[in-house]
Amino acid sequence: MVESIDGVLDKLSLRLIDMIESSDNSTVEIQAIKKELESYTEKSTVNFKIAHKKLFTIAVALEENTQLLSRDLKGHSADVDALSKKVKKLEEELKEIKKESKEDFLTKLYNKRALDEFMELKEAEYQRYERNFAVIMFDLDHFKDVNDTFGHEAGDAVLSAFAKILKKEARSVDIVGRFGGEEFLALLSDTDTKGGAIFARKVLKHVEKSRFMYNGDRIEITASAGVSERAKHIALKATINSADEYLYIAKKNGRNRVEYKK
Repeated sequence: MVESIDGVLDKLSLRLIDMIESSDNSTVEIQAIKKELESYTEKSTVNFKIAHKKLFTIAVALEENTQLLSRDLKGHSADVDALSKKVKKLEEELKEIKKESKEDFLTKLYNKRALDEFMELKEAEYQRYERNFAVIMFDLDHFKDVNDTFGHEAGDAVLSAFAKILKKEARSVDIVGRFGGEEFLALLSDTDTKGGAIFARKVLKHVEKSRFMYNGDRIEITASAGVSERAKHIALKATINSADEYLYIAKKNGRNRVEYKK
């Protein structure tokens, strides 16, 4: 019986030592029990009555400390819950800020929200003054392969590089932005389909000649484009849809090309 209790004491000793050393709020009573348990090195010195008393003391101490630990955990739980609510509130505020922003975070070009507003302004000018404008939709060819082969960070670098090319080729009166994903849109003031096609070809040629590098690896990139002009369509939406359809045709016909209504 004494040997059996001694075995239990050894296990309790190890467990208590672990709990005490991992706790910053160890009580004097638990520290004392730890020292007493560590003193049981010789089995012959163990007395059943002493062991019984010590086990009871341990049980009481564990009960008290468990209650303290439970209250402490509940207190931390409230703190975690409060922090969680703060994080959720900040996330909601960030969403609102993103909605109000007109700049694409990655490419620093106009985002879709801004592009939609500019297209409405161009439409108003067309309706009132008959000022024509061209819409060009760009798309990076095989962009998914870039992400799959080199990773999403490389894909982001390519998008940023293309955005710089697009901005460099555009005039100060032109509007360029990221329409979504790897799609970009350009609005060219006082420009017809022919002028839009010339601009699109310049961009594609620039992309083809550029050296897209990421971590020492060269990434071969080309782009496709579809061009449309407002004067040839019944509404703004039809103009945008037309540019998108010709972009699809450019993809279908081999990519790295510009398509439009001849």
